[in-house]
Amino acid sequence: MISATDLGGSPIYINPDLIEKIELVPDTVLVMVNGHRTVVREKPEEVIARLEEFKRRCNDPVTILRDELKQAVARRHG
Repeated sequence: MISATDLGGSPIYINPDLIEKIELVPDTVLVMVNGHRTVVREKPEEVIARLEEFKRRCNDPVTILRDELKQAVARRHG
């Protein structure tokens, strides 16, 4: 899941595999494969960056382990 913010300021979580396209009209609209539309506060570039990060993490187990190690160290020293 990726996080975004709806127009009311509430966080929402979206399954990135269901996003068909992103429109800018002038708000950012996520169009899902089933035709549903979700308007978010983030700019398209930010949504794309989150999608890329999600895909990168899903396909790279080393990245996941590195991030978990960073979090463990931060908890130990935090």
